Amino acid sequence: MPEDTKPTFPKKFLWGASTSGHQVEGGNHDQWTVWELAHAAELAKTAKRRLSHLPSWERIKDVAEKPETYISGRAVDHYNLYKEDIAIAKKLNLNSLRFTVEWSRIEPQEGVWDSQAIEHYRDYIAELKKSGIEPVLNIWHWTMPVWFTDKGAFKYGKNIKYFERFVQKISDEYARDLKWVITLNEPNVYTAFGYLTKEPTSGNWPPGESSPLSYARVTWNLISAHRRAYKIIKGVNPSVNISLATQLANIQAKRPHNELDEFTTKVMRYFWNWLFLRRVRRQMDFIGFNYYFTDYYTGFGKRKRLPLPKITSSGARFASASKCSIDSVSNEATPHAVTVPCHGTITLFRNSVPLTMMPSGPCREIAFWPSMRSACNFMIVRLCRRNDDAPAPT
Repeated sequence: MPEDTKPTFPKKFLWGASTSGHQVEGGNHDQWTVWELAHAAELAKTAKRRLSHLPSWERIKDVAEKPETYISGRAVDHYNLYKEDIAIAKKLNLNSLRFTVEWSRIEPQEGVWDSQAIEHYRDYIAELKKSGIEPVLNIWHWTMPVWFTDKGAFKYGKNIKYFERFVQKISDEYARDLKWVITLNEPNVYTAFGYLTKEPTSGNWPPGESSPLSYARVTWNLISAHRRAYKIIKGVNPSVNISLATQLANIQAKRPHNELDEFTTKVMRYFWNWLFLRRVRRQMDFIGFNYYFTDYYTGFGKRKRLPLPKITSSGARFASASKCSIDSVSNEATPHAVTVPCHGTITLFRNSVPLTMMPSGPCREIAFWPSMRSACNFMIVRLCRRNDDAPAPT
């Protein structure tokens, strides 16, 4: 299918922003809160070893070496200041906002619903709609009530019933007022860094396991959780559009046409990009994914990072001479990338009609492809590479 070259976006295209409740609300108490308090001192002590490779290290080192930096605390107090924040979003001409309903607020104790928290999110949705901003509800963004993680969370299939109960509750409360719902945010990232390996800059994530078996079990149980959540939400509002937001990377071979590099790349593409999506494709009304960076693989391991261009005094994250851009999350240079990095939640309809982009940086263009896998591949490549350098989708 040829690329859509029309200079304007459809009138119903949603330009928005995306937030994580734990990161912005402030005052949360969930399993991540407990983890932060237990590991803040360690993270501060190891900051130089983990972060000194960043071009901004000299500027951030004083903050990075303080334990309090790693505790969310009040965050930006979005829970109390959401009306002001929504007004800012309106001034920015955004017409959609993805937000999280924090499970630990709704059900702080097993089987006990907090009526004030329920009303808060109802008011939140009403304020968005009053401001002409389409609410996009995200059910799960890694954080969970402490009582649920004390039971083992998604490591055990028997615990999915608690998530189902939560989904049923928020569906009964909010689903009739919504058009868009994301069930799970980046389940592949959560399972990888919580149960398999360390995140490169922040180390272990809760619960801090390193077990391929646990990784596989949690992955499968999250697949099952999404399928069940889809059925529950549709039972309350059949017209609501439901998907999840996985994290897809532009995974490339370090040495193109090298058989081992190409084989490793195909394996990583499947396990990171497609394993989860393929198993929930019948419970998706649109495609949702977050894009951040390029990963190169050689042999049986990931290639070392490229040299990092220096950040200019104005803070611009690109080096025009070397035609490189730096991803604003990983700060990894990507050769031949667009000079302004783009990442965020990008969703496409199955029938290739454009729906929405919720970036944290300016974006270039959108193209459409007849299949889910081809569409995602094509989007990733185009977001990362210049038009004339983009490899064909595989």
